[in-house]
Amino acid sequence: MSRYLPLLSGIAIGVLLAVACHTDYKKRIIPNAIPILILAAGFFTSGSFLMKFVNLAAMVLIIVVAEKALHQHSGGGDIKLYLALSFALGLLSLGIVLMETILIYAIYHVLTKKGKLKGCRFPVACFVFPSYCIYFLTSTILL
Repeated sequence: MSRYLPLLSGIAIGVLLAVACHTDYKKRIIPNAIPILILAAGFFTSGSFLMKFVNLAAMVLIIVVAEKALHQHSGGGDIKLYLALSFALGLLSLGIVLMETILIYAIYHVLTKKGKLKGCRFPVACFVFPSYCIYFLTSTILL
């Protein structure tokens, strides 16, 4: 059973991101329970607990530096989602998911001629969810 825990945890994270996607699209909010549950699921993903906390601390530093340097602010739910994913996945895997997120957002923007207008917010979880699904399926199949 213990060898299936990382797989089940990854599936649970996907389901939680689907819920976050739905609520972010409908209400432009990510409920606090979603990042907390993703963080809890992260305890069952592969990797040492020490590295999980190092990844979390590094992600906090990355977010603080990025927001100061770029003078841009993400929503609180988006930041909590990134932090929970950094704990659950690790920085390298989260980096892959975020790069896929940017690619999916760029494709969406080109195809719809929509996207972030100055001062307009968009549902980040709606782009993180499919990115995570691609990452999870490819990493599960390839490993």
